[in-house]
Amino acid sequence: MRLAEALLRVPDTETAIALTADQLGKAEFDSASGGPHKMLASLSASAIALSKKFLPEQHGDAGLFKRLGAQAVVAATVRAIQLLGRQFVLGRSIQEAMSEAAAARKAQGGLRFSYDMLGEGARTEADAERYLASYLNAIRAIASAKTADGPEAADGISIKLSALFSRYEDAQRERVFNELLPRVWQLVEPAARADINLTIDAEESDRLELSLDVFDALAQRISEAFPQWRGFGLAIQAYQTRALQVVDEVARIARETRLRFMSASSRAPTGTARSNVPRSWA
Repeated sequence: MRLAEALLRVPDTETAIALTADQLGKAEFDSASGGPHKMLASLSASAIALSKKFLPEQHGDAGLFKRLGAQAVVAATVRAIQLLGRQFVLGRSIQEAMSEAAAARKAQGGLRFSYDMLGEGARTEADAERYLASYLNAIRAIASAKTADGPEAADGISIKLSALFSRYEDAQRERVFNELLPRVWQLVEPAARADINLTIDAEESDRLELSLDVFDALAQRISEAFPQWRGFGLAIQAYQTRALQVVDEVARIARETRLRFMSASSRAPTGTARSNVPRSWA
């Protein structure tokens, strides 16, 4: 998975080959292990062993045959990543994702979806403006397709604060509150009026305190403008050692603002930036 994420951000073939050689060179699967995944482990070990034959050595000068083989290995790896992604990404646009969600709902009634845009993480203010426009478009699409009453029974959206401001960091706290909060409010207003849920997604652990302060500030304003809205929420990283303290803090904010929040938990690290990946919706 480390190779999968990194390859999607590598712009040139030479670096991609070197990265693949480095990561696959370290990879080992014990094909003799038992259990239900024995066949998968065996196939993985065979595929990696074959791939290594075509990849350059750490300090070697690869010939033409080996270079072509290495490019084939990289291409196959990227293709495998794309196939894997189809299991988790519903579409390349919010409309495509909603269409896939509707099909899934026909097969299994009662499903609800929270749409999450991949590739978040603004590097420039132009990036942030594009993400803001994409989020607004998604909220309009979700609201127009809404059929259930109340945010708990309807689809919603998850947004990343780091996608809406290129300097989302504690050292830029003043700018975060002066520049980021108005952008987030542009998303909160239409979501609240449409009565759909909007969740602030989790960030890296070193941004947790900042995220909680931003969440608190937004909740204070929501309590004045939309006191009956129950769709605002925060994703809590359940794997973190501070998870219980975060729950306590969110509960405190809820009591203080007299709001009822939506909530979500994440068991895996989030916040990996994939800024050059086509924006997709999961």
